[in-house]
Amino acid sequence: MTTETTLDPAARSEASAPLLTASDLHITFPGRRGADPARAVDGVDLDIRRGEIVALVGESGCGKTTLARSLLGLVAPTSGRVSFDGKPLDYRGRALKAYRKRVQLVLQDPSGSLNPRHTVYEAVAEGLRIHGYGGDERAAVGEALSRAGLRPPERFFLRYPHELSGGTSCPAGSASGSSSRARWSSTPNSSSRTSRWPHWTRPCAARSSRCCCGCARNSACPRWS
Repeated sequence: MTTETTLDPAARSEASAPLLTASDLHITFPGRRGADPARAVDGVDLDIRRGEIVALVGESGCGKTTLARSLLGLVAPTSGRVSFDGKPLDYRGRALKAYRKRVQLVLQDPSGSLNPRHTVYEAVAEGLRIHGYGGDERAAVGEALSRAGLRPPERFFLRYPHELSGGTSCPAGSASGSSSRARWSSTPNSSSRTSRWPHWTRPCAARSSRCCCGCARNSACPRWS
């Protein structure tokens, strides 16, 4: 016996529409001491749909970090457009804060994603507090850790990063980026190696050397201490 679920046209259209889109994205930085401007991102087109996992890889210095920062709203493009859920990204403060409730960065390197002075609980709860989460914080942290595969989550609440094994530090970093129930996340790869998390890869639609896999947290940020 087989059953078939039929989606109505509106639901089918929503499922097939891209969740995140970059359209002819260009990012240029001024040259130093009279040098020509540096083209960090040069004409990228990218569509990511709901439920889709995409890994874009490229050599060091090809613009991966800059493109990721632009998709996260940290760098405004020189030209082109980033759209989320069918709407152009708004770079104003309040709009960006609302956007970051739905978009999160998950760092691949646990040493770069977890503050050594914070417990796992504090690392996961940080995003909830920033965005003014009004529910049960302890339950939300536990749910995020469980979704990342750390069960029972209470075992990890009071652990510090140096007390985690390699197999648990990566899920803990993932939980810290998913606690706010983000609809899109960027998993960075600071080297030329392909991340072990994405299930498949595809080349960037513009040029194979113009790619994105993420960015690293700035350890000089005041919130890092």
